[in-house]
Amino acid sequence: MKHIDRIFEIEQICFDEPWSYAMFEAALSNPNSICVLEDYGYALGMQLFDECELHSIAVLPEHRGQGKAYVLMRKFLEKANSVYGGSPVFLEVASRNVHAIKLYQKCGFVEIARRKNYYKSSTLLTESELRTAEQPFELHYKYDDAILMCKHIERKERKDEQNQ
Repeated sequence: MKHIDRIFEIEQICFDEPWSYAMFEAALSNPNSICVLEDYGYALGMQLFDECELHSIAVLPEHRGQGKAYVLMRKFLEKANSVYGGSPVFLEVASRNVHAIKLYQKCGFVEIARRKNYYKSSTLLTESELRTAEQPFELHYKYDDAILMCKHIERKERKDEQNQ
């Protein structure tokens, strides 16, 4: 919990709808939380019964495009593996976040399900889109799918990576 202020600061810079300080307090005080913090970003998740879930990953804007999100993901997966090896790791990402999806795929995650129209976008529907919309949309906003992804961590992966 000693790094909560830095994590909260990064969160505020990186997201339009950031977590509250209380949400981070709750997450980080849980003994099953998994957190990786670097000067440029963080990855935060939790072990939930027999699986692990990545809740959030953030890289400061000036450090993006340098492979640092990949480093955070690898460290997060390594930490999860060292404690909870053999558990599947789940995450959820908005379909519009193509950079994150590519990162997760590079780390071995695969899409396992979609929640249609789950995230409200800040983008309004155009007039033509309004005429062809299949369902009523709150205030005529576009909605993005939530993509659920999973990676199964094997204990042997950790040993193999250490030998490289």
